[in-house]
Amino acid sequence: ERNILLKNDRVDESLLGIMDEQLAEAEAVIYEKRKEFIDFMNTWISVIYERLSDEKSSLQIRYVTQSDSADPTVLKQKRKAVMKKDMEFRVTTTGIHKDDIIFVKDGMNMIDTASQGQKRMVILSFRLALLLYIREKTGKKPVLLLDDVLSELDHDRQVRLLKLVAEKYQCIITATELPPFIRNLKYRQFHIE
Repeated sequence: ERNILLKNDRVDESLLGIMDEQLAEAEAVIYEKRKEFIDFMNTWISVIYERLSDEKSSLQIRYVTQSDSADPTVLKQKRKAVMKKDMEFRVTTTGIHKDDIIFVKDGMNMIDTASQGQKRMVILSFRLALLLYIREKTGKKPVLLLDDVLSELDHDRQVRLLKLVAEKYQCIITATELPPFIRNLKYRQFHIE
């Protein structure tokens, strides 16, 4: 709604100020919840990554934010400081919607340094840690859906993924072709033509 207001030829600055106060309160809550989420995920993602990839690492999720404060007053001041810029560009240029996360392994941003295989392991680790988060918050055991993920992994990683999934998760895995070793495992398998 703020961006809609900014797109008007004549912006009502008092209405924008009221909106900014309300946004600052909501942003403070979102900021705290995101920090809590990332702290939880960071307790698990490295452990899961190590189990899947069989390599030691210090994988972490880093929260990239424009604000290091959950104080609504500070957030309002930041918005006020860029109000003229926002009015000029007719869009909200600062705020929690601009925040992001990055995956950092051994101090390096994985977007810049990781191989495709490492990136796949990071995403799988994130998804598995996310299931633990959901289970902790809801008390329910979610179902993990993995579509053709085995074809993207080498044999050792396939085995480690299946072992980890069998220990902690309910999972449905689809595959166009089953690796030979899976046929001998005690998982329920359905073949559809």
